[in-house]
Amino acid sequence: MKKTILTIMLAMAAMLSLQAQTITGNWITHVIDEESEETVTYILVFGGNRMKQAMVAEAPLEGVGNVSLYFTVPAQEYTPGSGFLNFHFDPSQTEMLLYSIDFINELKAAVKDNPEKEKQLQEIVFNAFDKNKQQMAQEGLLSGKYTVVSATDTKLVLKDPEGESMTFIRPE
Repeated sequence: MKKTILTIMLAMAAMLSLQAQTITGNWITHVIDEESEETVTYILVFGGNRMKQAMVAEAPLEGVGNVSLYFTVPAQEYTPGSGFLNFHFDPSQTEMLLYSIDFINELKAAVKDNPEKEKQLQEIVFNAFDKNKQQMAQEGLLSGKYTVVSATDTKLVLKDPEGESMTFIRPE
């Protein structure tokens, strides 16, 4: 009888630990569009009852090179333990940073010994994108009601409003 009770208690403890997986912390996924040569990295951060999302979009810019832009919006509330995440944000509160530029060879040579010229080129590229940052955030960042399909210590699977799955991992 003691063995049976002990076995039941161990099984219940194991089930509770499986159900107690939390999405608290940082998550990341990469989406590659081979046709447009764009790479988008989504970053989710969960803490308490707040979630924050960011996106790094990288794409070739003709005559310049590969440009990476970082977008973020203010954190919002979510219900821990819920099977749903409702991403919504005000696009006017989007912050955008120029994450990096991998200049084409001609521009690399032109700015090699002239840091001021490099700064000017970075500013031109940033300003070209800055006027469209709200639209880019609205089209690129997660928006709508996502279903939490599964959550483990290392993997978070979400299903978007159209039924497509996204798999996030915890960065090391």
